[in-house]
Amino acid sequence: MNVETFLKNYAAKIIGVSMIVCNLFCFVIIVKLFYEYHFTSHLYIMMLSDTALLVLSILFSIGIYLGSLIFMDKVAYLKWSLIDLGLVLLAFVIFVSDII
Repeated sequence: MNVETFLKNYAAKIIGVSMIVCNLFCFVIIVKLFYEYHFTSHLYIMMLSDTALLVLSILFSIGIYLGSLIFMDKVAYLKWSLIDLGLVLLAFVIFVSDII
């Protein structure tokens, strides 16, 4: 099997699964932070605002959805993976700007 047929057959699956796993991991962290902020007695030096947590969870949910669309070959994987990368960078900017 050469590289072209491999990319044609499996690139969308690999990119889709990796996007789903990364976005799901980040989404779980955000939801865990929200839970710990409101329902436990853990003390934190810095906390993210609820608005930032909500926006981050929405961005990572969109990333999970895009990853599933790429996995099922409904959209072009290169274009939409770059859009997801932009969403992750936007989430990073929101995270950093809320801490500062």
